[in-house]
Amino acid sequence: MARLRDRRGGQDQVALQVLTTAREQLDAERLRAINALTALVRTHDLGIDARRALTRTQIRQIANWRRRAEAIGLATARAEAVRLAGRVAELDIELKGNRAQLTALVTTRAPELLAMPGVGAVTAAVVLCDWSGPPRAGAQRSRHGPDRRHLPDSSVLG
Repeated sequence: MARLRDRRGGQDQVALQVLTTAREQLDAERLRAINALTALVRTHDLGIDARRALTRTQIRQIANWRRRAEAIGLATARAEAVRLAGRVAELDIELKGNRAQLTALVTTRAPELLAMPGVGAVTAAVVLCDWSGPPRAGAQRSRHGPDRRHLPDSSVLG
C-alpha cells in the first residue's frame, strides 16, 4: 500500500485520469443512445416489445435489421433505431477496451487494490485518481473556516 500513498503518479496518473474521464463520457453517451432507442421503439411499431428495458439481445437484433418495404415514416424510424443500436454496440466495444487499459495501468500501479474484494479496475482507477489530486475543499474548510469567496457580500444583502 506504500505506492497508494505516493501522490506523484506521473504519466500513469495522467493516463488514469484521461481514461476514467473518457469512461464517464462513454457511459453517458451509451445511456443516451439506449434511452433514445427505447423511446423510438416504444413510439413506433417496429416489432420489438419495449414495455420493459431493452435487453442486449434485443439491441443486437435491432442493430442487424435490414431495410424493408414500408412507409417512409416507419422506414426512417427503423433506420434510426438501427443506427442507435449500432452505436450502443460500438460503445460497448470502446468500454471494453477502456476497461482493459485501466486494468493494465492499475495492475502496474497498485495491484493490491485489485486484490481487494469488490474492487475492480474502474473503482481502483477512480480511487487512485481521487487520492492523487489536491486535497478536497471540505478538508480545507475544516482547518481554515468557511471559504468567503463563495459567500454573498454582506453589503449586497443590505
